[in-house]
Amino acid sequence: MSNIIEPEVYCIGETRKNEDEIKRYLQDIGAPNWAVNAPSEVEEIIEIEGRLCYLSFSNDGTFLNSNISKVREGNDIYIKNIVDSKHGSVIEHGYANFILRNISRVFTHELARNDTGATLTGRPAISQESLRFVRLDNLNYWIPSCFKFKEAEFLFEEAFLHCEDSYQELIMLAGFKENNIDLLPISKIFYPNVLKEGIDLFNKLPFNKKKEYTSAARRIIPMGIATSMGWSCNLRALRNIIETRTESHAEEEIRLVFSKLGDIAIKRWPNLFSDYTTEEINGIKWFKTENKKI
Repeated sequence: MSNIIEPEVYCIGETRKNEDEIKRYLQDIGAPNWAVNAPSEVEEIIEIEGRLCYLSFSNDGTFLNSNISKVREGNDIYIKNIVDSKHGSVIEHGYANFILRNISRVFTHELARNDTGATLTGRPAISQESLRFVRLDNLNYWIPSCFKFKEAEFLFEEAFLHCEDSYQELIMLAGFKENNIDLLPISKIFYPNVLKEGIDLFNKLPFNKKKEYTSAARRIIPMGIATSMGWSCNLRALRNIIETRTESHAEEEIRLVFSKLGDIAIKRWPNLFSDYTTEEINGIKWFKTENKKI
């Protein structure tokens, strides 16, 4: 049975530090007492990678680089300077891993087609649920707000239920066909017990046969079906993508998903996203910053 769903975002991983190697590096450059007080390991790594560019560490008040007379103390102050000066390449050292669930294939196609931020900031890594291998039981979907009224919701439900029934019937027919059972009487009237019998026969087929039919049957599935995607990128790219994908003119589902990503980013990496403000447009946050596309 089809259901109306809501897109969900899960942050399942991010760059982690190696404390022993950090200490070894600081010892080797002559700053064994240097310490980073960051709200996340990602932001600590970004600070250290940034400081090595100018050797802007100090050892008990003595600067390692004699050309500088000031070292910005504090992760928040240091990262703010990186952002303000648009030294964006340093931010690429931080990486985050997400799962985007209950998103439509409308969403996934647009995300792949308009690969925002990929040129300068590195292409996001994508792993998408394969409907060639994954057989569908329920065709769940999300309804855009412009169609959230009774008559339109009825048409959405009717369309998805029809596609769901047709998909199951194709799987049933494949089960009978592969077992050399006459399809003519079956194709005229589908009874629940006949459907179950055909699907039970299909389940006993070799995997390569099931894959062949599942791959073929997916062609009748609508683009609005709920699916899942693994999506990972560096945090420089994430900043750029959140900026562009939550703008008021972006597609509504894209805006909804990346506004949830924006909430996660501000919570998990507060210093790196401290320059962001939000404005609510039609119930969805638009993330803005003066430091665009660093």
